[in-house]
Amino acid sequence: MQASMAWIKCMRVKIFALVMVSLLFIPACAHRENVSTEQFDTLNKELKICRSKKDSLEKENNVLKKKLGDSCSEIEKLKSKIESYQMENQALLDKNIKSLEDNKMLLKEISSFQDIMQERSERALRLNKLYKYIVSCLKEERLSGKVIIVKLNDKLKIIIPRRSLFPTERSAWVTPRGNRLLNKIASCIKTMKPGYIEISGHTDNAPITKGHKMLYPTKWHLGLSRAIAVVTRFEKMGIKSDNMCAISYAGTRPLAESPTPGGMSMNNRVEIVITP
Repeated sequence: MQASMAWIKCMRVKIFALVMVSLLFIPACAHRENVSTEQFDTLNKELKICRSKKDSLEKENNVLKKKLGDSCSEIEKLKSKIESYQMENQALLDKNIKSLEDNKMLLKEISSFQDIMQERSERALRLNKLYKYIVSCLKEERLSGKVIIVKLNDKLKIIIPRRSLFPTERSAWVTPRGNRLLNKIASCIKTMKPGYIEISGHTDNAPITKGHKMLYPTKWHLGLSRAIAVVTRFEKMGIKSDNMCAISYAGTRPLAESPTPGGMSMNNRVEIVITP
């Protein structure tokens, strides 16, 4: 474009020079009598040539002006396209930034999920190890029906029937034989260093007799007294109290719905739920 402008300026200078030459020859025509016919014809031809060149240069100038206008128009179109591309690039950049942020969040979630899965895997391994050890440690008691060992999804449950700990259906006093059993269970649990222990007392749904209401006004009291008796024994065996809790479910979670003596005997129990 700069080259075109320079060329146009050059043409303008030439045209101006031709015009000045023409003006210089006009006065000479007035004094034709001082110029020979041959000289006049020569000058006239040169004038015609100059005028022809002038017309030609004007045409070229008009063509160049048109090209210049077209070039300016094309430049404006290109500017518009560049601005459009810049806006598209900015939008794409913003989209890429958002995608990167989303990817970071997704990677964070994946990492968190992997940590959770790793924790679950490790917990499952600890649970399997705990289950195998407790089953082996309490093999004799399990075979004789003194305890029932159940592996849950992420916990281990030891069910102790009433007859293994308490002398009657309405008692929370642990027998000497029951204390020996609790001592062994506590030693087995303590060896495995569990995360948390929940000890719950359970009863049947039969009403409390008048003779027992002084000690246990409700089945909730009876269930809680049974749980506390086990927690107290475990504390004496060296299990930390902040790793345990005592809770009563009374008769709200029966193992047997039957009101028969056998069913009621199954519902009177203590459950030890261990989280590895």
